Amino acid sequence: MQRKKHLTFLAETVLGFLPVVSLWIIGIDAGFMAGMEMIAKGSMLGYFIIFGIILGAVGVWGLFQILLKLIFPDAYDDSISFYRFHLMCGSVGFLLCGVFFVVTYPTIALFCPLPLAVAYYLYNKCRKFEQLNYL
Repeated sequence: MQRKKHLTFLAETVLGFLPVVSLWIIGIDAGFMAGMEMIAKGSMLGYFIIFGIILGAVGVWGLFQILLKLIFPDAYDDSISFYRFHLMCGSVGFLLCGVFFVVTYPTIALFCPLPLAVAYYLYNKCRKFEQLNYL
């Protein structure tokens, strides 16, 4: 039963975040180049792209930490509220990059709500799981 829960969490996360993480990986290369070019031309949008990619990296790290806490609850002593900041940074970064990608590639708008919903769902699952363990 426990193994099935772990696989379910992992499958939900992979399906919810695969499109955005792949775009984030592509954005590391292309986004930094485009952002630096826009900054060199004097556009403020370049700063938003760079900050979005950096904040997205913080959010991806927070997501991995929450997954590890869900899969191996005894291995991590940090409270789930410790990772709230990381997920909020990731959400802001996703929105900053999402605005840029939606303007340039409108089909990417289809992927926008899914990772935010999955992150919210996993955060609440982990929070409820933590509350049950402390009782």
